[in-house]
Amino acid sequence: YTSGHSRRVKEYAVQIARLMGYDTAAVEKIGTAALLHDVGKIYDKYAPILAKEARLTPEEWAVIKEHPADGANLIATMTRLRELVPAVMHHHENWDGSGYPKGLKGDEIPLASRVIMFADTFDAMTTKRPYRGPLDEAAVRSELVKCRGKQFDPEIADRLLTSDFWRTLFPPAGRRTPT
Repeated sequence: YTSGHSRRVKEYAVQIARLMGYDTAAVEKIGTAALLHDVGKIYDKYAPILAKEARLTPEEWAVIKEHPADGANLIATMTRLRELVPAVMHHHENWDGSGYPKGLKGDEIPLASRVIMFADTFDAMTTKRPYRGPLDEAAVRSELVKCRGKQFDPEIADRLLTSDFWRTLFPPAGRRTPT
């Protein structure tokens, strides 16, 4: 699951970065960071939690919240990837400052992390989970509108809401095929 999730998040993040008009180097950096955003979950402490089908306990949730820092620390050991540390570290920061691990707010959040937040959330909402099926287009749009300026960067949210990005998530034939 995690491997497929990371590949989809990368594809969505690249599409969003292109939609936002970022240059080729930024799009590539965002794509690589998106692919690695959950790499911290490779540690053994996450295995039983990730395999669990029921809701997480507060203690389990506290452990899961460590994965961005664990991933950032892991990629910081690789010279070629060090520039991606902030993007991986802060991909769960919310626009209003309510996210983790540092509670960054607004423009304090690295741009790549803000893009990954959308891509990660889209994949979570549009894939089957143990506790629910995939959400439809109306539900995903509603969530984006509801969380604009809270969880999500409002500028990116507005661009996505008025774009053709939705055809990637919900193609007419009913098959998701990120490009």
